[in-house]
Amino acid sequence: MSESLPEAALPVDGALPENAAPESAAVPPASGVPVLAAARAMRFFMIVALLTVIADQASKVWIRSLIPLGVEHEIVPGLLSFSHILNRGAAWGMLSGQRFFLIGITFVVMFIVAQMAREFAPQSAPARFGLGLILGGAVGNLIDRIVTGAVTDFIDLGTSVEFIRTFPIFNIADSALTVGVILLILDVVLNRRLKVE
Repeated sequence: MSESLPEAALPVDGALPENAAPESAAVPPASGVPVLAAARAMRFFMIVALLTVIADQASKVWIRSLIPLGVEHEIVPGLLSFSHILNRGAAWGMLSGQRFFLIGITFVVMFIVAQMAREFAPQSAPARFGLGLILGGAVGNLIDRIVTGAVTDFIDLGTSVEFIRTFPIFNIADSALTVGVILLILDVVLNRRLKVE
């Protein structure tokens, strides 16, 4: 003769035993907030990069149309001039003539920046802004190297400060790269300080 189960062990009206956790507690519902936040961060990163490219290329078109190659036009006496030159290398004339090598390096940098943006852009506003500037600056100079074989530079600083006066002529893309790197360094330093505290 078969024994019947104790009455307490049988579920009543579909109720779970007291020691059983509800399914919703075991598997928390997925939240769309982190995904949306990450998407917004990446969109901001891409917009910064796009605006940087547009500003850089527009300024170069303007310079090429107004100032002949090799001509200097003083904007602020003793402080700022626009000098139209072509740079076939990197900063300070390094790797001059190494067009395809520099193009390859730029693609590697763009890939690394895109991967960093996936990880860091959703976590920090300075990081996504800085990475956007770096990507935009890299693309801006890349377009020059692919289309014309050389980068158009025109911003020429001239002051009594030796370092600034001898600083290479640069462009908006170079400025974006520099500011972007500075923002990333500050972001890393500040985050480490906050973690230590």
